[in-house]
Amino acid sequence: MKLEVEIVKGQGLLPCDFPKQLFGFGDGKPSSDPYVEVALGSGGSPGGDILGRTPTIYKNLNPVWNSSKPHIKVDITSEQLQKCPDLILRIFDEDSFSDPDVMGQVVIPLREITMHGTTSWHDVTANPIKPYSSG
Repeated sequence: MKLEVEIVKGQGLLPCDFPKQLFGFGDGKPSSDPYVEVALGSGGSPGGDILGRTPTIYKNLNPVWNSSKPHIKVDITSEQLQKCPDLILRIFDEDSFSDPDVMGQVVIPLREITMHGTTSWHDVTANPIKPYSSG
């Protein structure tokens, strides 16, 4: 099965970075540095390798990706499909000096994707362990 995933944009993402205005530098506004990883999985848990990712869009809660790298193309074997029937889009906040923060994810059952493609908005399920951080 060949799959082409287009991550277009995000809207209203939660801030994960809360900068302090020091010595008059910076605006001190909360923001995030989001990127999306695409993986296969089951029940909301990634079960294998990362299939692709978007570039990071810095200091943005409404990122637009479709202009920077429009498509992630993947070949899925029938074995992968049996083990991992879901497409999982995990949204992260990139951090320079620590591991990225998980902002949330979208789980799309592959059986819902037709041979002619699907275009739709999906709500992000917040990270149940750590919905945001102050990093």
